[in-house]
Amino acid sequence: MIFVFFHISTVPEAENSQPALMVRSIRKYYPKVDIVQVTDGDTQVVSGVSDVFRAKGNQEEIMSFRTNAFSELRLKENAIYLDTDMLILKKLKIEKIFKEGEVFLLKRDFNNDQFINTSFGGMDLSYLEGKTVGEVWPYIGCFVGATSYEFWSYCSDYLNKLDKQSKRWFGDQEAIREVAKNNYFKITEVSEKEFACPPKFIKKDKPPSIIHFKGPQNKSLMLSIAKQIGL
Repeated sequence: MIFVFFHISTVPEAENSQPALMVRSIRKYYPKVDIVQVTDGDTQVVSGVSDVFRAKGNQEEIMSFRTNAFSELRLKENAIYLDTDMLILKKLKIEKIFKEGEVFLLKRDFNNDQFINTSFGGMDLSYLEGKTVGEVWPYIGCFVGATSYEFWSYCSDYLNKLDKQSKRWFGDQEAIREVAKNNYFKITEVSEKEFACPPKFIKKDKPPSIIHFKGPQNKSLMLSIAKQIGL
């Protein structure tokens, strides 16, 4: 199994940057696993990775850049693709999941009934007025498992046909939804509460396998928890 993440940055890599903390959390439970950093031509290598794959893309269309790069990586073995604002808290029970399907997708558990902010980030999402997050984006792109790069190729084909704003944000979730809906692959669903749980939803008596520190309000908390677990 391989872990893959996408990270581009214009600043020097800090010891306690999000990608570095995420990589250390993987190494804590998988000391010998291959970890691949997918990036552009200039970003510094994150400490602890096994390999770096440099791709070309438009940073203004970050979702299509990432999706296309994952496809271009052309992995043909079990791989987990995850975001850098995540910390692994324990060894993942996913071997059985890989045996059950070709792709496993992160099913949204939280805020499903929340209406979409149609002006998020200056975007024009007026065509989604009155629709809920769970209805439009049932899967989250921060944690995906795939047995082959072909899943990402299908996502790229769909995403690259979308408008510029979708290529920058949310288009990946739309592409994942459509690829799943068309049954190109045998899909297994895993839960957000287990594999990408936001800090505010964590249950102390049943901690998740992965915490997802999405949003600027959670960045300092990621560093704090990383220290608590000895990273």
